Amino acid sequence: MVNVIVWHDNSGSSPSWFLSRIIIQDVQTKKVFNFYYDNWLGIQSGTAKVCLSIKSGYELKQQFFLRTSQDLRRGHLWISIISKPPCSNFTRAQRLSCALSLLLCTMLSCLMFHGIPTDETISSDVASIQFEFSLKDFIIGLQSSIIMFPINFAIIELFVRSKTKQLHKERYMEIDVNRPTTSDEKGSDKKDNEIVAVKRWMFPWWVIYIAWTTTILTSLVSSYCVMLYGLRYGYYESLNWLVSFLTAFVDDVFLMEPISVVLFAMLFTFILKREIKIDSAPALIVHKPEENNTLLQKRSNTKSIIPGHASKKDLRKAKQELDLKEKIQTNLQDIILYVFFTFMLLFVVHNHRPVEKCFMQSQDINNIFIQNTLENVKTRGDIWTYINESVIPPLSRTIPNDMSKKIPENDFLLIGKFRLRQIRVKRDSCKFPDKLRKLFGLDHLGMKCTSTLNTVNDDNDNYNKSWQIQSQLVKPTDEWSFQHAWDLESVPYLGERAIYGGGGYLVDMNTGPTSILKISELMLKSWIDTRTRAFFIEFVLYNPNVNMYSSVMIVFEYSSPGTVTTSFQIYTTPLSHYSTSKEIISLVFEIVFFLLTIFVSYIEIKKIRLVGLKTYFKRFWNKLSMLMLILCYTSMAIFIERFRMITHIIRQYRSDGKNSYINFSLAILWDCILFYILAFLTVITMIKLLKLLMLNQKLKYLFSLMEHVKKPLKYFFFIYVISLLAFACCGHLLFGASLAGYRSFGDSLMVLIECTFRIVNYNQYLEFHPELGPLFILLFIFIFVFGLMNMFTVIVMNAQKSLRQKGVKHDDQLTLMIKYLVHSIRRMFR
Repeated sequence: MVNVIVWHDNSGSSPSWFLSRIIIQDVQTKKVFNFYYDNWLGIQSGTAKVCLSIKSGYELKQQFFLRTSQDLRRGHLWISIISKPPCSNFTRAQRLSCALSLLLCTMLSCLMFHGIPTDETISSDVASIQFEFSLKDFIIGLQSSIIMFPINFAIIELFVRSKTKQLHKERYMEIDVNRPTTSDEKGSDKKDNEIVAVKRWMFPWWVIYIAWTTTILTSLVSSYCVMLYGLRYGYYESLNWLVSFLTAFVDDVFLMEPISVVLFAMLFTFILKREIKIDSAPALIVHKPEENNTLLQKRSNTKSIIPGHASKKDLRKAKQELDLKEKIQTNLQDIILYVFFTFMLLFVVHNHRPVEKCFMQSQDINNIFIQNTLENVKTRGDIWTYINESVIPPLSRTIPNDMSKKIPENDFLLIGKFRLRQIRVKRDSCKFPDKLRKLFGLDHLGMKCTSTLNTVNDDNDNYNKSWQIQSQLVKPTDEWSFQHAWDLESVPYLGERAIYGGGGYLVDMNTGPTSILKISELMLKSWIDTRTRAFFIEFVLYNPNVNMYSSVMIVFEYSSPGTVTTSFQIYTTPLSHYSTSKEIISLVFEIVFFLLTIFVSYIEIKKIRLVGLKTYFKRFWNKLSMLMLILCYTSMAIFIERFRMITHIIRQYRSDGKNSYINFSLAILWDCILFYILAFLTVITMIKLLKLLMLNQKLKYLFSLMEHVKKPLKYFFFIYVISLLAFACCGHLLFGASLAGYRSFGDSLMVLIECTFRIVNYNQYLEFHPELGPLFILLFIFIFVFGLMNMFTVIVMNAQKSLRQKGVKHDDQLTLMIKYLVHSIRRMFR
């Protein structure tokens, strides 16, 4: 037999078949023919065929995978409970009994390795829910699973190889279908009424009672010993025992049994070259029905009708209906999935950082340390006054220094000490021009040149109690020694004048009376002088009422002439998680969000495998989906790193937190990056959800319009950017020396973007120059408002005209989807 032809007429509510294989046996020659397909037969499948021709024979690779999947369904104890073959004599009750016996015996074997507890080894104290995972417990679990594997295998074989009472010898002819033999000329014409069964060595039928007795006895003995000795274990001993038992269970389910199945499949397929056995009930071949069997007589009198092929017209119509149904199903599933995904994302984002609470706490800190005080700092000497009057007193009134609960400072706890840090430039970091130095006599005046801060002239030398004497110590740690950002675990700061590194010269101070004396000492020794370019006051506050941390940085920047620019940064966020019941619920939602991300990734990978990588990335929405998944996994990685960093900081505070400054810079940086990524991810997810909701005709028309104007808008955007850059350069050159909004190219660009919608402070242009200022604004309005905006309007109107001429196909998908849902609900309740 070379090939077979299989077909169906595509009738019924679910006409497709999943055809795994066809096994045909010649009863006379006892030869078996295998026809392997392992695919769907119908228009719903990828082949879209209802008639096909299959050639005989297996490839070794096909045999291996087929044997492995078949043995996993039959031989894996835990999987076979659900996927038991219908004709198997090994019932589900027997499988469950073997599983129970295996679990109890495994618990007993783990208990034997841990030993019988005594009063000296029992520890009943429960300090916390944490415990250490040791290699000893893991090895005990592996040993227990290895010991129990042959015992469990023997009990299962007793059940599997026990004959049943219904197997009568006079009604069967045993045939070995796994070994092709020659024709049996003597026995080929003897019997007309016979049943074909697989020849297999079996135990007598009464062995089933031995199997049941063994299973029940092992379960009872194991459970008795486990209760007798296991209840004497203490808290930590029970945890170690549980770890060993779970290790043994996982090892048996995911390692021992699957590996044994794969190894046996490789042995029988690639080495012994045995074909796959018929995994079904014995076939009954009846030529003459019995006299007392009315059912067989009725079947023999009925003529079998073989259905014909389905017509091409019916198949084409069924294919169109199926495509429409699949499209509606896909859209509905995507909408439900992304609505649920968006809901989980929004819940995770808003629980990660409650914005309103963070704003209120930042405002409280602003009112305590910044408002009406920072603006009074004009000179270097004002900084010391600000620290003595506006920083140290409020910090000294925080918890636990003041517990009166009468002022706002009583709601905060100062984490460790607060820090004073400065960044300096080197001595003689610049030189006066020779001609000007001689012309103005700068050498006779004794003036020294100090430049602005950059990476070249940043001072990183060590000094000895004064900025005039350098120190030769290898690792000094006082306020006159430079400390690198890597050692301090700090991050750079983007100021008004420059970008400042995380290192510098620093002093860690407490809030006691000694802080006033230290400030006086620094003032006398001129710790802040003409070479200071940036001065930082840093501290971290914690509000236990709302579980919020606030990292506060007050910055004073100095120019070369000595003017002071003040700024501050207050970053509030809940860094510690999972300490309350509400935060545990947030953890559950985060886990669900992680699982949804994996599921969405699986769907996108299926799309890539279906259409190919190049075709997949040609569509904009597929690129958007991939970007969304990349941001999801990036946010998860950053969240893990942030959690690790916070754990390290909390451990550092517990060890010696009150005597040192606790730096939250890296944790704040990771938290800030995570929040920005989550915000951007929320925007992308909303856009993706909006695209899926294009069932409305107006939304679909809007997206069609965007597709038409995509190419003209590229050229319009190019012209807009060039014009904006030109005006930004012109404004920076004209007004940069006089107007604050144009002092840098970036500021000029932002001011002009705002002027596209409204003119901000027109009087400042008049005050700068009565003719040049208004002329600049007039040209900008004429080109951008009357020129480019009208050009944009024309592009949109031309696209609308083109759509009217071509016509937009409006499929009322919303109506079709509602009909499909109603039909599905009715079919469920039939």
